Amino acid sequence: PSEFVKILFVLIMAGYLSEHRDDMTKLLGVVKAGLVAVPIILVVLKEDLGSALVYIVMWIFMVFFAGIDYKIFIKSALITLAAIPVVYRFLDDYQKERIEAFLHPENLSLSGNYQVWQSKVAIGSGGFFGKGLFNGTQKELDFIPVQQSDFIFSVVVEELGFIGGFLVILLYSGLMYRFIVAIREALDLHGALIVTGFTAMFLFQIFENIA
Repeated sequence: PSEFVKILFVLIMAGYLSEHRDDMTKLLGVVKAGLVAVPIILVVLKEDLGSALVYIVMWIFMVFFAGIDYKIFIKSALITLAAIPVVYRFLDDYQKERIEAFLHPENLSLSGNYQVWQSKVAIGSGGFFGKGLFNGTQKELDFIPVQQSDFIFSVVVEELGFIGGFLVILLYSGLMYRFIVAIREALDLHGALIVTGFTAMFLFQIFENIA
C-alpha cells in the first residue's frame, strides 16, 4: 500500500505547498507542512523503514522547492538531530540492526551485511562484459537475496558486467534529466512541485537500491 500512497502523498503535498507557499518562511508553516506527512509515521509503524526514508526525502525536496527559509530549515535539522537518540530507543530490534549494519559494513554477523557482501562478490565477478544473461552464478545459486527488487542491480552487473551497469545508470540519468526539464517547463508551482516530488522519489530509490 505504501507504493500507492507515495503517489497520493506527492499530489497532496503539492496541493498544500502551492496554496501555502508564503507560510514556508515561518516555523509554524513548516510544522503544519510536516503534519501533512502523517503517512510517514504510519509506514514506520508498519516496519517499513526503507519506504519511510523515501517519504522523508520527498518531503524535504518539495518543501525546499516551495521556498523554505534556510534558517528555519537549519533549526529544524538541529531539532531532528537532537531527537535521534530518543527515536532510536523506540525502534524495533531489526531496525536498530539495519542501522548498526550500515555503520559497520565489515561486520558480516550483523543483519543484512552478509547479503550486501554477496552482492559485491556478484558485481566484482561480472567483470567488464558480464557472465551472460541468465548465467550469473551468484544469482543462480541463490547467494543474492531478493533478486527481483532490492538486489536487482547486482544481478544485472553480474550477468551484463560493467557495461550493463553503466547503461542502467545512464538510462536513469536520462530519466532524471527529463524530470528536471519538466520542472523547468511546468506552467505553475503546483505542477512543478508534483514533478519535484516524483523526482525525489525516483532519485532516492535509485540511489538506495544501487548503493
